Amino acid sequence: EMKQYNEEPQDIPNLLESMEPSSLLYRKLSDVWRVFEAYQERIEGSWVDTEDYTRLVTEQIPRSEMIRTSEIWIYGFDAFTPKMTAMLGQLMACALDVNLVMIGDHGVCGPEEEPGDADLFGLSKYVMDQLRSLAMEQGTIWEQKAIGEEFRKPEKHPQLTHLERQLYAWPHAVYEAA
Repeated sequence: EMKQYNEEPQDIPNLLESMEPSSLLYRKLSDVWRVFEAYQERIEGSWVDTEDYTRLVTEQIPRSEMIRTSEIWIYGFDAFTPKMTAMLGQLMACALDVNLVMIGDHGVCGPEEEPGDADLFGLSKYVMDQLRSLAMEQGTIWEQKAIGEEFRKPEKHPQLTHLERQLYAWPHAVYEAA
């Protein structure tokens, strides 16, 4: 997990210097440092772990003809580590198009019609804001839109649709039969 957040064993002593040596956090972080350092020493020169592969792949993306000629779809994630965000940034910069499907109501409702359960989608909104900022930093075109009606599920009974929209909403709206 330390590697997912771009931390290395040599980064930990700087953190420890700012802590009280008798604190629980200091002692825990010292243990993490020892384990992390021993792990790195053990695999160095012999193995590459998953997080090192992620870094290596990210570095190779600009050289890939396949990426440059591809439209990429990413679905099924609700958050990304800094290392994965860097990979997404490279994909956004190099691929023809990158489409990320996130669950949420943001971008569909205007500010005056924010749903009562908007907090449920806070993580999705955070991720989208983070990726939008990354796209702007690197000069990549960013577009956020709702999935088209042609891809939505067939119409349900109005009572069920109302219940789905109001399940976690607070305050909830009362269903009014037509």
